[in-house]
Amino acid sequence: EGDDGDRLVGHLQILATVSNAVHFAHKHGILHRDIKPDNVLIGTFGDVYLADWGVACHLGDEDRSLCGTPSFMAPEMALGERMDERTDVYLLGAVLHLILTGVPRHDGPDVAAVLQHAAASPSFDYPDDVPAELADLANRACHVDPSERPAGAKAFRAALTDYLRHRDSAALAAQAERRLGSIRRLA
Repeated sequence: EGDDGDRLVGHLQILATVSNAVHFAHKHGILHRDIKPDNVLIGTFGDVYLADWGVACHLGDEDRSLCGTPSFMAPEMALGERMDERTDVYLLGAVLHLILTGVPRHDGPDVAAVLQHAAASPSFDYPDDVPAELADLANRACHVDPSERPAGAKAFRAALTDYLRHRDSAALAAQAERRLGSIRRLA
């Protein structure tokens, strides 16, 4: 959904579907570890696929080798620490960040600088035109402390869908307000 002037709704719907796939993988004991827009495929009929499971691992796997894409990487990935479901939640948050800003969560002049930024994972100050609920979700999902992130992909998806429902309600209220104003002017 959405239009050429406002692609946010469509992007959030796609990200919610990706979150559902990640939740399914977690329920089956799998971490993706490389969630990024390049790994999201949209089919001819609008079906959404999360691709490239090449660096995926089993939950609880002790493989802490550097893997994934540095500009989306969670701190624990950059630091070689233990990963769990909240690692993939971070990656979902990093994709949300890209949707909201048009730039990757981590950037720098070279890979070492990008990895240092990923390890530090500072909070981001979103501009005023970014909806506050989405800015908060992106910062919570990309929190340096995994325990501060949404509990899993299902909770992340719920926050996205709650925003989408709230956005529609706000639009309906604004439309009703405009119509009421028109009626008052006519009266």
